[in-house]
Amino acid sequence: MDDPVAEAQLLDYWRYAHNGESYGPVSGDEINAMLRSKQLPPTILVWREGMAGFVQVTTFAGLIQGVKVPIRQILDPHARSQAKIMSNAKQNSIAMFVIFLLWLLGLSSQIIGILRGRSEASDVNCFASVGMLGGIYAAIYLPLRWKTLMRLPQHFRVMGLVGGFGLIALFALSIAFGVFAVAVGL
Repeated sequence: MDDPVAEAQLLDYWRYAHNGESYGPVSGDEINAMLRSKQLPPTILVWREGMAGFVQVTTFAGLIQGVKVPIRQILDPHARSQAKIMSNAKQNSIAMFVIFLLWLLGLSSQIIGILRGRSEASDVNCFASVGMLGGIYAAIYLPLRWKTLMRLPQHFRVMGLVGGFGLIALFALSIAFGVFAVAVGL
């Protein structure tokens, strides 16, 4: 849209959901007036252009201005817990990716050291043993949080998948290396 005034006016128009039906578009002032006059309960869901989906009206302070809303509706525990789960999933994705990269870098430098004769195989075994914990964590975490991981923004999702599956792969390689080391007496 080329007209910034018309575009700003469109952003103030909302749709709302009540009793299973969708209504609108109506202005934010109209929603506020209906809430203040108790024509609508403060539990309605609202949506406007640019939003991914309907959310509770209590999310927008301007829409509930002057409306008495029970504190439990403003502090919706389900919405808070979902936000916390998503935040934790982002942090775990970053952590798995960073641990994978550090473990890969450390393991690579240990192997290069062995090939050059500057390091012992036992150093690699120690390093691999510590890193296996990351692989175990990823093997447990990925199936439990798969759906959450798939809802993350793409860059967090990629970090989580690369880090998680990378840790699992390195875990399997560490076990294989350990078995090989025992078999050949390293």
